Amino acid sequence: AEAAAHRRTLASARARYQRWLSRNVPQARVTAAYDTVLNGVAVRLHGADRAALAGGPGVRRVLTPTVMRPTMDASLEIIDWRQATGQNFETAGSDVGRDVRVGVIDSGIDASHPFFRVDDANRAYFVKADGSCIEPRQGNPEYTSCKVPIAKAYPGSQDARAVDSHGTHVAGTTGGVSGTQSNTGLMSGVAPAAILGNYNVFPGTTASATSEDIAVAVEDAVEDGMDVLNLSLGGEPEARGYDVLELALRGAADVGVLSAVAAGNSGPGESTVQSPGRAPWVLTAGASTNSHYLGQAVTDTERGATYGAAVGEFPPFPDPAQPYTLQDTDSIGCSAFPAGSLSGNVALIDRGSCTFSTKVLNAENAGAVGVVVRNNVAGDPIAMAKDGVNETTVPAVMVSITAGAALRDSAGADNRLAITAGGPISEQQGVADFLAGFSSRGPADTPDGLTLKPDMTSVGVNVNSSVPCTTAEDGTRSCGFEFFQGTSMATPHLAGGAAAIMAERGYLGAFANRDELVKSMQVNNAAARVLTSSDGRREAFIIESGSGRHDLADAYGANFYASPVSLSFGQLRGTRPTSRSTLLFGRFEGAKATVDPQTGVTGATVTAAVSGDRLTVTVQRSGGAKGDVQGWVVLTRRGQEIRVPYWGRF
Repeated sequence: AEAAAHRRTLASARARYQRWLSRNVPQARVTAAYDTVLNGVAVRLHGADRAALAGGPGVRRVLTPTVMRPTMDASLEIIDWRQATGQNFETAGSDVGRDVRVGVIDSGIDASHPFFRVDDANRAYFVKADGSCIEPRQGNPEYTSCKVPIAKAYPGSQDARAVDSHGTHVAGTTGGVSGTQSNTGLMSGVAPAAILGNYNVFPGTTASATSEDIAVAVEDAVEDGMDVLNLSLGGEPEARGYDVLELALRGAADVGVLSAVAAGNSGPGESTVQSPGRAPWVLTAGASTNSHYLGQAVTDTERGATYGAAVGEFPPFPDPAQPYTLQDTDSIGCSAFPAGSLSGNVALIDRGSCTFSTKVLNAENAGAVGVVVRNNVAGDPIAMAKDGVNETTVPAVMVSITAGAALRDSAGADNRLAITAGGPISEQQGVADFLAGFSSRGPADTPDGLTLKPDMTSVGVNVNSSVPCTTAEDGTRSCGFEFFQGTSMATPHLAGGAAAIMAERGYLGAFANRDELVKSMQVNNAAARVLTSSDGRREAFIIESGSGRHDLADAYGANFYASPVSLSFGQLRGTRPTSRSTLLFGRFEGAKATVDPQTGVTGATVTAAVSGDRLTVTVQRSGGAKGDVQGWVVLTRRGQEIRVPYWGRF
């Protein structure tokens, strides 16, 4: 009753403001009202002065919306899914994530895809004995199923059909059902028994959305009972304060709903983490590499060396493989080549600076019959995506930076080399745990100062998952899988991991701090320290990759936790000691703290101590040296440990 009365009071305050608005700023129109994750309204100005909105009763702040965009198998083995769950993802009917609801705030979910099927093996997770869905259908019923019972679009005038592939791919990684046949074998999402909600904020061919509309989706998802939210999207942060979407996600966190958010794809420069991923109360995902990719062979016939080449959205080379002349352009291919300069040859072009479609089109226009793109970062080649603008027809694949260098060296002074390219498309062995070159790095620039973000990494390169089904002119229906990359692909590993943990621990139904507990289980139990893609040797700094790479088995085994999950000292000045603390929960009594530094500053010390339920870390500098202090505080108790990352800058 008290909560209902408070809600009526808030509604009365919003109504009072709307009456004031209609009298004093008559051209402005209220387009949405928020009453669950925050108390406010969204307003279209229609030429009115933004400053005028601040004069109404009860206004604490006027926010400018941010434009958001999507931030675009073997990964289950990397995150130790099988060890954590004790189940086999190749077998239908896995109950991992059962009774947990995950809201996918993205470009829609094709609920008809086999990766979201309801069959005899999993029917009990989604369907009642009377045949009705466990979670009632809402929104556009034609785009729902008992696995995906909610399909809503934003703004509300749109429909929730999945046109763009992004959301269906993300949803598959989060909660695709186990034992599904894909292009590489049998596979599963991280939480195959979870119920999924489709909150389509990029309906149709929409490439962007405003934070005010996405905040409405967050509010709906919380009201619909979602336990976890996945937001594989981001935009430029609001300079003056937290954006309406960031505040909405704080409201979700306040009631125990965990939000997994993409860090962004603006790396490798520092301070490139986007909004809302910069917010302290969300779980922010960076991207690291997978252990496989789908590819063909490119063979240097003069040296007899064969290299794996990743296939993507461009046509592959023919099967069986054909002989070609490879011509090294020694360029990034972002400008037109001289007419006829590549006639009849396969062009070797470097990755970087422009879209893959631009490179391939420029080569094709110069007479090239195919393109081999050389990666510009260490690690595996990736599946190249088209940009949807520059239409091309010739085959195009990518090789690794080392393979490209070897081909270039073999081409010699005349820049030409006899090769064969093509053959069957097959799963190629890759190298895991490299930090993706595109993955946005910290520190995050927030209204509270510089903070440690991303929180951790998960697999976000060469991730295989579902894409929307298509129907050919003859009526043949095709439901496929494709390899994507981006922090968008890393994020659903963390969202699915959160759902799996909630189901395993019985954290069903929202309660205070549930989000922080589950966040800590993943962040403070990260397993591998990832390497940087820039040189393939250096360990990624905490401020670049967070606590490390996701490991679900270690997260499952956690029995004590920290909130907050990391300690940010921000910009440090002077020589006086500065301390930050985190609260400990669970079975932490008697835990010992040791500092595991990664980088330091001459004359600076980092100390850690546990007192009661609080871990306090203190940084002090004796001189004027500058640089970053970062590392982990390792808390150990009876063979169990958690690692709390810290970071500060002098």
